[in-house]
Amino acid sequence: MKKISLILTIAVCLVKTHASAQSTFNSGILNIDFYNPSLGQSSAYGPGAGVVGSSGDYWNGLNSSQIINATGLKDNSGNTTTVGYEGIFSGGQSFIGAPALLAPDVPIKDSTNIITGLTADAQYNLYLYDANGDSGIYVNGTHFTWTGGFPNYSLSQGAGFNYNVETVTADANGDLNITSANQFDLISALQLTPVATPEPSTLALAGLGAASLLAIRRRK
Repeated sequence: MKKISLILTIAVCLVKTHASAQSTFNSGILNIDFYNPSLGQSSAYGPGAGVVGSSGDYWNGLNSSQIINATGLKDNSGNTTTVGYEGIFSGGQSFIGAPALLAPDVPIKDSTNIITGLTADAQYNLYLYDANGDSGIYVNGTHFTWTGGFPNYSLSQGAGFNYNVETVTADANGDLNITSANQFDLISALQLTPVATPEPSTLALAGLGAASLLAIRRRK
């Protein structure tokens, strides 16, 4: 019994330690739409679905005509997360795109575009949108490319046309760095979802069960 009690104590400690290290954004969707007040846009796309999501989803609107240093972005349910976005643009303003979701664009070349506050080394599905064809965007080494096409800005065009989705891995600081060598590579909007992984409590309980069975067999 002493061995089983010790195993239980260790399992609980492991669960608590892992939970304390988690980001608040470990489920749901993070939606970001870039807008420009000078174009008459006063809010983000939504509420509504992008390629992923559903009716009523919350979107974070970021003013792409100025330096962006946003923190505490909200998930699709409107809950505040640890996620932020840093955007410092070399040209000082955004490129003009189309109304609604896919406009305006933020330039990537010679700019700083970082999604911050994620779980270090965790994987995420990242959807990048733009109506223009982009070929040189990289996120922590993962290559994004799509063909684009004017004047249709519909979300229904499919992967590889006006958006692309890839699985990316946050760095040791919990950041996703968006870079490009092409001055025409732009981003109009993005969606981010955590890649599903087993809950730490599930893993700990599975290990606990196996250890307990082994201890019982040894006693017999």
